[in-house]
Amino acid sequence: MSDGPKDIDELLAIPELAPIAPGLGRQISPALRMRHAPGLPPPVDDTPPGADKLGGLADVPRSLADPIYRRRQLVLQLDLARAHALVPGLTLPRQGLLHVLHDAEADTDDARAVALRVVGVDEPLRREPGPKFTHRARPLTLEREQTLPDTDDPALAGLDFPEDDDEVTYEAWCRARGALRRPPTHRLLGWPDWVQDPALPDPPAPARGWRLLLQIDSAGNGLDWGDSGCLYIFLPDLDFYAGRLDRAHIFSQSC
Repeated sequence: MSDGPKDIDELLAIPELAPIAPGLGRQISPALRMRHAPGLPPPVDDTPPGADKLGGLADVPRSLADPIYRRRQLVLQLDLARAHALVPGLTLPRQGLLHVLHDAEADTDDARAVALRVVGVDEPLRREPGPKFTHRARPLTLEREQTLPDTDDPALAGLDFPEDDDEVTYEAWCRARGALRRPPTHRLLGWPDWVQDPALPDPPAPARGWRLLLQIDSAGNGLDWGDSGCLYIFLPDLDFYAGRLDRAHIFSQSC
């Protein structure tokens, strides 16, 4: 097991994890993994209109006049039609572009620093000039993946780890789950990979919990969250199922 499992199926087949494998299997959640090429991207955003990308300039409907695009940098642009095709159960609109925008002059721990927008694609798109400084565009490839909670995620509180094996099962679980981490991890839905201990406030009533909408990892060359950290965007569970974005809990964790 020196190299660790390559995927969740291999993880669940590890003999030391047999006592908890059924419980882990019930926690599997599908997600959309977003990957980009390594290295420094070109200085000019030459991606096609509506492209999935980190950074660059936002594409918006020709008639849209939202001044936020002139004040905040684009962090993520995601085509929702492509996302729906890969991850059934997504409750956001089936058409349009999801934008994550960031005010670089504000603290990323401040929810006001990050804004979410969904814009339509039912008319020609134009490319917003954006603020004076923008992140370089990193085109994304999308793929469906299966995810498990992180090692100490509260979702695992019900797992019955054996108490008489010198923590063999728990240590095997930590090694195996750690091997699934292949940063940078940019993810829509599923379970988050925590940089620090999981810590979420109580959701607004009557919601009963939180659901991950997005995890956006540090990508280097200026697109970083603290010291190689991650940006997390959670929705109250009721808002998640209703496709409502205005009460998102947005924060970052840093190494």
